[in-house]
Amino acid sequence: MKRRNRKADDFPNLFAGAEEETPAADDVSAEENFPESAEEVSSPAGEEATAEPGGAGDAVQPPAEQAEEPAAQPDTEEPAETPGLSEREEEAATEEYSGGEDTRVIEDTSEGGEEGKKYKRGRVKEPMPRKKKIIIGVIAGVLAVAVLVAVVVPVSIFFTNNLTVSSAEDLLAVDWNNLGGKNVYLQKDVTVDGDLEIPSAAVINLNKHSLTVNGTLKITGDVSIGTVSGDSFSGKGGVSVNSLQVNSSGGLQLYADTIVGEGTVAAGVFRTDCALTLNGVLAINAESAYIEGAVTGGENARLVFTGGVADVTGGVQTAMAAENGAYVSVENSAADIALDGQSYLVLSGSASSVTGGKGVLALKNFSCSVFTGMERLGVYVQSCAGGERFEDIDDIFFIEKLDAPAAAQVDIRGDRIVLTISDVEHSADADFSYRVTVNDTVFESVGGTELDITKAVTTAGVYDILITAQGNFETGENGRYDIDSFTKDVYYIDSNPCGIRYEHTFTLSTPDNLHIDTVDGGITLHFDAVPFADGYNVYINNSQEPVYSEKNEVSISSDLLNAGSNAIYVQAVSGNEQIHASSRALIGYVKYEKLATPAVEAPVISGNEVAVGWTKTDNSPARIFEVVFTYNSAQGGVTSKTVYTTANTITVTLDDLAEGSGVSVGVRALGYGYYLTGDAGTASGTA
Repeated sequence: MKRRNRKADDFPNLFAGAEEETPAADDVSAEENFPESAEEVSSPAGEEATAEPGGAGDAVQPPAEQAEEPAAQPDTEEPAETPGLSEREEEAATEEYSGGEDTRVIEDTSEGGEEGKKYKRGRVKEPMPRKKKIIIGVIAGVLAVAVLVAVVVPVSIFFTNNLTVSSAEDLLAVDWNNLGGKNVYLQKDVTVDGDLEIPSAAVINLNKHSLTVNGTLKITGDVSIGTVSGDSFSGKGGVSVNSLQVNSSGGLQLYADTIVGEGTVAAGVFRTDCALTLNGVLAINAESAYIEGAVTGGENARLVFTGGVADVTGGVQTAMAAENGAYVSVENSAADIALDGQSYLVLSGSASSVTGGKGVLALKNFSCSVFTGMERLGVYVQSCAGGERFEDIDDIFFIEKLDAPAAAQVDIRGDRIVLTISDVEHSADADFSYRVTVNDTVFESVGGTELDITKAVTTAGVYDILITAQGNFETGENGRYDIDSFTKDVYYIDSNPCGIRYEHTFTLSTPDNLHIDTVDGGITLHFDAVPFADGYNVYINNSQEPVYSEKNEVSISSDLLNAGSNAIYVQAVSGNEQIHASSRALIGYVKYEKLATPAVEAPVISGNEVAVGWTKTDNSPARIFEVVFTYNSAQGGVTSKTVYTTANTITVTLDDLAEGSGVSVGVRALGYGYYLTGDAGTASGTA
C-alpha cells in the first residue's frame, strides 16, 4: 500500500481540487502522482518533492500559468485510461471541510497502482499555540519546584528535630546539655556495654529499635523514652537496663516494654506505659508514679513504693510493698501487698492479700479475701463476695451506698409547688442531704424530705426532676482520700439519681401535712382535709387496690407494710366527674426488723486453733457477723478476741490460749439499713 504524506496546508487545496473536473489521464500519470519509494514519500515539502515534475505541489495544485498549457508528456508509453472517481468517491470528496483534524488522503489498493484508488480518513496534528506552550512550561516548572520542596523540606525538618544515633559510641558522645530541643533518634538497635548517664531533659526516639544498657542507666534530667509517633508514643521498641538510677526533679517516662534488673527512682514523675519486667527490686519514690502496664518478674522481683503517690492501673504479678508514708491506689490487680505502719492503700481492684498499713480503703469492685494488721480499714460492704476475713484491725468502718429514693412526688399546695421525697435509710450522724435538679435549677444540700420548688416551676409545662441522696463519704483533694479523717462507724456514698417528670396542671389540692403515728398492730396516717373531696384513696407501695377512707385519717395494718422502706400515697377523689382527682401525696415509712440470733455450733479446739460455725435463717439476711472469743489467757486472767467476717464459719488462732482452757464464742449479726443488730448466739468448748 502506497501513501503520500501531506502537510496540513495541502488539504484545503486537495478538497478544492476534488470539486473541479477530474484531470485527464494524459495530464498526470499515476506513477508521477504517487511515488514508489519510501524516500520519495518522506522527502520534505518544498525540497526534492517540488523540484521534479509530478511532485507533491504539482499534483495538488498546479500554478495558474501551467493550467493554461498542457503539461509536458513523459517519454513512457501512455496508459490507456486513468480511472476517474466514482459517484460515491465524488460525494465523499465534496463533503464540506470542517477544518478539524479528520482529513482524507488517497489510498491505492491495487497491485499496479492504477486501479482501486479511494479516499481514506487520516489524522493531522495542528501546531500548538505559543500561549499554550508557555502555560505548560509554567506548570511543569511549578511541579518541579513542588517535588523539590516535598523532598527537601521534610529532610530538612527531620535533621532540625532529630540527632541520629547508630551505635553505642554515637550515644555516648551525645552532648545532652546542648541538644537544643532535638530528639535522640535511634537508627539501629543500640547496646551500651557500660553505664549511660542522661543529665538533661531529653526525648529518646527508639524508632521501633531497642536500647540496651548492660551497666547503669543514670537519669538526672527529665527524660522520655519510646517510639515517637506524631505527637505521642506508639509503644514500639524496647528498653533493657541492668540497673536503673533516677534522681530527677523531672523524672522518667517509659513508653516501651522495659526490662530492669534492679533500680531506685527518686523523681517528680515516673511512668511506665508498657510492660515492665523486673529481675530484682525496683524502689520508687515519686511525687506522681503511674504504673500503667503489666508488671512481671521472677522469684526475686519486687515493686516497692518508698514514698510519694502511685497509681497502679496495670496488673502487677510480682510482690508489691508500700513504705515511708507512700500512698498507693490499685485499680487493676496485684499479688500480695505489704504496707508498713506509715503507708496507705486504696484498693478498687483485686489483690491476693493485704497486710499492714496505717490506712486501707477497700472500695467498690474490690476483691481480696484477707486483710490483716492494718491500723484502720474501711470496707465497701456491697462489694464483699462472702468469705472475706478482717483480722487484727485496730479500727474498722463500713462504707455503704445510699439507696436511690424509692419515690418522689410534686404537689400543688395553694400557691406553692412542693416536691416530696421518700426517706432513704441512713445513720443519724451521716451528714445526709439530697441534691435536686429541676430542669436547669439546682437545689443543693436539701436537708428534709420536702422542698418548695415554686421558683423553678415558672410556667406551665413539663419539668424533669433528678434527685440524688448525698452521703458523707468524701474523696478529698485531687481525688485522694484522707483516710485518717474517717472516724465514724459507717460512711455513705451518694446514691444513683432517680428521676420523675412533672407536668404542671391544676386539679384537687393534694393532701397536705402528712404524718404517721405508730400504734399496736400498724400505723395511722393523718393529713389535712381537701376541699371538695368526697374521700381519699391510700396506696401502699405498688398496690393497685387502695385503702379507701372518707375521713382524713387512715389505719394501716402492719401486715400491709414491708420490712424496710415503704411508700404510702394519699389521693383526694371526688364522685363528681367534673372534679378531677388530686395528685398522690407521698410519705415514707421505714419498718425495722431485728436480725435473728445465729444458732452457734460448739467450737472445735485443736491446740491454739478454734473453729466455729453458725447457721443463718431465712429471715436473717445478715452480711457482717461479729465473733467474740472469750478464754483464759496463758498469762492469767480472762481475755477476748473479736473477729468480723462475712462467712458463717471461721477458724482463729489464739496464741495465748491457756492449756485446757474453755473457750466461749458469741456470734451476732450486725445491723445495717432496715435491720437492727441481733442478739448474740453463744456456744462453748474446752481445749
